[in-house]
Amino acid sequence: MEVFADLEKKLDQFVISKNFKENGLTLPQLAENFGTNTTYLSQYINDVKGMNFNKYLSTLRINYITERMFNDPKVLGYSV
Repeated sequence: MEVFADLEKKLDQFVISKNFKENGLTLPQLAENFGTNTTYLSQYINDVKGMNFNKYLSTLRINYITERMFNDPKVLGYSV
């Protein structure tokens, strides 16, 4: 499906540019940024990523901070 191929490219760029870190990001906002509707975007994330939008964002954010915790010298210097 051409719509899903387009969404795949846009989501890949979304992840590469780390736009998932944006505070308060919603499915309607992201769909508008992608020039699509929420139904297509939600369906794509559910079918391809195997999770809903909120879980997808949380997973991206957790993976990002976990990677930083292991590899960023500045973050490694933090203490609890």
